[in-house]
Amino acid sequence: PGPGSALGQALAALDQQVASSKQAGKPEASGPPKGAARRLQLLAEIERRLVQEERANVEALQSEVERVLGATLAVATGPILRRQLGRCYAVLYERGSRVSMYAVTGNLLNQLGAKGQAVTPPPPVARAAMASVLGAVCEEHGMSMPSIVREAVLCLLKVAKAATAPADGPLRLASLEALRGALEGAGPKNMTTIAQAEAVKVLRAAAAAPQPSGPTPAP
Repeated sequence: PGPGSALGQALAALDQQVASSKQAGKPEASGPPKGAARRLQLLAEIERRLVQEERANVEALQSEVERVLGATLAVATGPILRRQLGRCYAVLYERGSRVSMYAVTGNLLNQLGAKGQAVTPPPPVARAAMASVLGAVCEEHGMSMPSIVREAVLCLLKVAKAATAPADGPLRLASLEALRGALEGAGPKNMTTIAQAEAVKVLRAAAAAPQPSGPTPAP
């Protein structure tokens, strides 16, 4: 397998699209982000190829998959795009090797401030995407990394509680969804009663809160 494979071609197309978006240098905070629909289409194709490819082929391209998906974090605007990105990571570690999964999730935790504020905090778009990816991987593979998923629940809980400003809406939504996923992945026996109670309290409060009005968010 390689650049000529269907998976390799989809990765190359997404890599080019992400690079073009970053070179444009224009914020995509308002209105439908330019290129978001194409990124969503390519991520869906990558997920499909990850499922269909032979495991050996997925492992052979795994480092390139991780590189391209990692670059996409910075331009994963909108909840639909973030969820699709999270699914790609979750499928990757189901079909490929899990050896790098621990390093990737550990890096996401560090970037989200699990061990204190990151030296250079990622931009809000990237932080929201990181939360989504962390939640998706923990939900799918939590039983394979119990210590990481416990740390993820506490980290996401902290992020959700701190994201109170109006501009933090996407990050709060992403961290709440990720928190729910991480809790499911952890299982009832892998979390302390206090942490479970606090997480459930935050999730219930979010569910009961009035939904903000406004235009439908872009993908």
